[in-house]
Amino acid sequence: MNLIFRLLRILILGWSAGKGKDPAAEFMKPSRITLRCWPTDLDLNFHMNNGRYLSIMDLGRMDLMLQSGLAKRIMLDKKWMPVIAAGTVRYRKSIEPFERFHLETRVVGWDDNFVYLDQRFLSANGRVKAAGLVQAAMTNKSGRVPTKELMAAFGEIGRAHV
Repeated sequence: MNLIFRLLRILILGWSAGKGKDPAAEFMKPSRITLRCWPTDLDLNFHMNNGRYLSIMDLGRMDLMLQSGLAKRIMLDKKWMPVIAAGTVRYRKSIEPFERFHLETRVVGWDDNFVYLDQRFLSANGRVKAAGLVQAAMTNKSGRVPTKELMAAFGEIGRAHV
């Protein structure tokens, strides 16, 4: 089983989440999703597979884009698509079978070319299980969209909500 059911849940819950809110402010707020480690997430050591962490991080970024309105107004209207240029994960403690955990995703900064996101896997009591740093960008048919243009688009989103 792939992550399709988890993705559908995030899409359904997040589709109307950003309505009436300031998109730039929402983009800077952490996104938090709660998940469970299923048997299909396990490797031969019976803990979450290291590749599954990266796949689940995609879900966290999608939730952040939905919560901020970025997904609807920029991805659909402008036909921009998010891409990952680089990512690194540090694994601290295993996520065990059937364990419930949280994934927090937040923007930590940007430069002329990329947006940087911190993603943390947290146990139910808030302990860090794994932490990732992702370098992301938006692309269109011409290539990478400058970060300046992405940030300017938040003003367009805000005007569209008024």
